[in-house]
Amino acid sequence: MHRLLAALAVWGVSLAIPSEAQATEIAVSYLTDLRALRAQLHLPGTLTFELYEDASCRAPLDKKRVAFLHVEVARTVVRPAGDQRSTAGRRVASLTTQMKLSQPRSIAYLRVTGKGIRAIGSNCQPQFIGI
Repeated sequence: MHRLLAALAVWGVSLAIPSEAQATEIAVSYLTDLRALRAQLHLPGTLTFELYEDASCRAPLDKKRVAFLHVEVARTVVRPAGDQRSTAGRRVASLTTQMKLSQPRSIAYLRVTGKGIRAIGSNCQPQFIGI
């Protein structure tokens, strides 16, 4: 076995050994205003998903353009914190897709741009990974 490995090294052949540093796919979600999104859904278009390592969205990790048809959209209602009795709330859409993460981390930040995207809260939204 040692002779085989030595011969391969002499010929410049490298063996591909899987490493943990390979990119992994993670699910990311972004909250946007439902009414603004609905106004644009009839138009063909794409959204740009950008994943960052910092809360100011300045250190990029991954970027992906996705057609509207390939984005998972779920309707939800966001209520103000501490107001559990209220039945009223803001209707929002949660946009979900898969992105690549090259290094393990517990938090990343997502920004989505495109027609009909009006962020709920910050336009650089935290993504808690593996929690």
